[in-house]
Amino acid sequence: MVLRSPPHLRVGMALATACLFAAPARANAGRLESVRSEVRDSSSSSSSYDSSSDSSTWDDDDSTESSLGSLRDLDVSLTEAPKYRRFPYADAGFGYIYRGSEFSSAVPGPDESQPVVMLEDDPPRSDFSGTAHVEGAYLYDQLYRSAFGIDLNYWRLGLSSDLSFFLEGPFKDALYLGSTNAKFALVMRPAVRWRIGGGAQYMIDGRVPGEGRREYAAGGNFTTDVDVFPFWPVVLSGRFDYGRLYRTRSMLGRATVGVMLSRFELYAGYEARKIGKVSLHGPMVGLRAWF
Repeated sequence: MVLRSPPHLRVGMALATACLFAAPARANAGRLESVRSEVRDSSSSSSSYDSSSDSSTWDDDDSTESSLGSLRDLDVSLTEAPKYRRFPYADAGFGYIYRGSEFSSAVPGPDESQPVVMLEDDPPRSDFSGTAHVEGAYLYDQLYRSAFGIDLNYWRLGLSSDLSFFLEGPFKDALYLGSTNAKFALVMRPAVRWRIGGGAQYMIDGRVPGEGRREYAAGGNFTTDVDVFPFWPVVLSGRFDYGRLYRTRSMLGRATVGVMLSRFELYAGYEARKIGKVSLHGPMVGLRAWF
C-alpha cells in the first residue's frame, strides 16, 4: 500500500526545501562583502550629492571674520619651537610637549634690574618623535580586526599610516582597510596636542583567490586627532576621519584610554567605522610604543 501526499502539501515541501538551501547562500554574504557592495555600487548613489550646499557657509562675512578670530587663539606660533619629551611623563615631567616659556620662572639678576629666566627643569628633548602600535578588536558576529600603525613627527609636521586586517569567521572572508595621512599640529601644549591633516584611505581585498573577484578601492581622506596627558600615567586619545573609498563615504571615529608603563602605553577603547551603510564597530585593546 502506497501513501500519497496531497498535491498542495508536496508543493509546500518543495518551497520549504528551496528556502532551506537558499538561506546559507544569503548568509554567506557577510559584512565584509557588504563593504565591497557599498564601494562597488557607489557610483549610482553619488549623483545625489550637491556640492553647492557646502559653499553656503563661506558667503557670510561675519562667519569668515569669526573663523579668523578663532584661528588667532590657536597655538600656531613660529617664534618658539615646541620640543618632545622622550615619551609622555618622561623624567618625572608633566605632559609630552616641552615648551620653555611654560616651564620657566623669572628671578631677579645680580643688579635686580634685568630679570634672568631660570628653567624649573631641563629634561632631554628633541624635535623628533614617533609612535608605533599594534591592536586587536572584536566587532561582533564573528568579525575580528587586528591592526598596526606608525606615526612620525618633526616639529609640528607629522606623517602617519595604519592598516587594519578584518577577518570574518570561521575563515569566511578577509579585507584590509587603511590610510596614510600628513598632519600639522595646531595645538602643542604640555598636556594637549591637536592635529589636522589629510591623505588617502584604501581598501585591499584579503580573501583567497578563487573565492570571488578581488576588489580594491582608494580615495581621499581628512583626519584630525587629539592626545591629552592630564596626569601621570594616563593618556587620552581620540581620532576622527572622513573621506571616500572610490565614491562611497567613509567615516571613522575612535577613542582610547591608556596607561604609561615607561615608554609603552597599554590602552583600551572603542572604534566605530561606517562605509556607506555598513557599520564596523567594537571594543579594542592595544600596545603603543613612544619614541
